[in-house]
Amino acid sequence: HCVDARRPNSHHLSASSNSQRSTPLLVADYRFIRDNEDEETATVLVACLYPSRTMLATVVPAKGPDPVAVARLPHFIRHSGYSKICYKSDQEFPLRALFEEAFRASTRQGELFNDKLTQMVPEASAVGESQSNGRAENAVQKLEHMVRTYKAALESHNGARILSDHPLMSWIVEHAA
Repeated sequence: HCVDARRPNSHHLSASSNSQRSTPLLVADYRFIRDNEDEETATVLVACLYPSRTMLATVVPAKGPDPVAVARLPHFIRHSGYSKICYKSDQEFPLRALFEEAFRASTRQGELFNDKLTQMVPEASAVGESQSNGRAENAVQKLEHMVRTYKAALESHNGARILSDHPLMSWIVEHAA
């Protein structure tokens, strides 16, 4: 299943070691996942924190500051342990609104409180250019490979298809991240 579900990647130039960021970077994007035979799609929020490459992926009902995503993203930020984080997205409104609400939630008192988080800094990417947010695209691609792998293995083991809107897809997505 690992070989069948993953496409070969094109060659990428690696960054030199002296180009390390001084501030961790949080990137995010949405992806719609569906099987070729499915009519429904699963909307997935994918976030990745560099340099650790820690990933969060969760199925959400819709793009934007949805309560599911607003609850998951601050938890992810809180457990990073960083005091300052830059965030970057492709500047679509639903993702920017989600980031803003998640950062407000991550600095409130209570369960989501991160006493070390002092600053969230937006970093602009070119509008309409997915290549300018390449790290988010790379994280999404890695997640898609793992989701396909797990889905194919489970379908083979159970002898039944797993539809994109099936609750098991939420588990597959979270586990793949």
